[in-house]
Amino acid sequence: MLFRILLLSAIWVFGASAQRPATPAPDEPPPRRISYGLRGGVLFSGLVNNADSTQASSTTTPPTILTTTVDSQSWRAAIGGTIRYDLTEKIDIGADILFRRAGYDTEINLYEQDDGEIDDLIEGRTEQTRADFWDVPILARYYTKARGDEGTRPFFTGGIAFRAAGNVRSTCEIIDKDLLRDTDTTPIGPAHDFAAGAVLGAGVQLRDDVGLKVDFELRLTRWFQRSLMSGPANSRQNQAEFVFGITF
Repeated sequence: MLFRILLLSAIWVFGASAQRPATPAPDEPPPRRISYGLRGGVLFSGLVNNADSTQASSTTTPPTILTTTVDSQSWRAAIGGTIRYDLTEKIDIGADILFRRAGYDTEINLYEQDDGEIDDLIEGRTEQTRADFWDVPILARYYTKARGDEGTRPFFTGGIAFRAAGNVRSTCEIIDKDLLRDTDTTPIGPAHDFAAGAVLGAGVQLRDDVGLKVDFELRLTRWFQRSLMSGPANSRQNQAEFVFGITF
């Protein structure tokens, strides 16, 4: 009798557990498509072209020698932020905003010429100009690996860039042959308040298990307009830089 009761109890327990629906495993959240963080860059050359020239003229009275020097005073470093959005497993699009400080010192002197050598000063002009650049590259990336793959992700990038120039500060000083000085602090406005350019580049992205991404990139930009133009001082239209970023 006892054996029959135990056997029936075991059958009932087994049947109840077999009919109980299994608890479904919780769904994993979809991977986040938007990332944002910090971006920085270092230029291989200054934002303004350096220049150094000497020109002699024998057609004037008296004969003259003109010397010109332009020294770039720009920051080679830039800093700002970035945001990116994953369009597909291998393609994303994003925008950076980078702050740069541009500037130059110019010295132009006109001398009398004495047997091909510099003699008395006729007139001299010095200019110191500083400006702020805000660069906004909008770039698409193609990765050679899907975002779910392990390891580093090499990528190619390309797109357009926009530059806003502002906050220009200038100091100009003119010296005559009597060494009298006249100083003017009227800002020399930018040649183009806004400029556009084309961008190409390549790099690699490193990732960890918590979603932190570190990018290293070589980026080339061709600006279609010069932001600064003042006599011999001109901002560069070709720009090469090393760019790095951290996104979350």
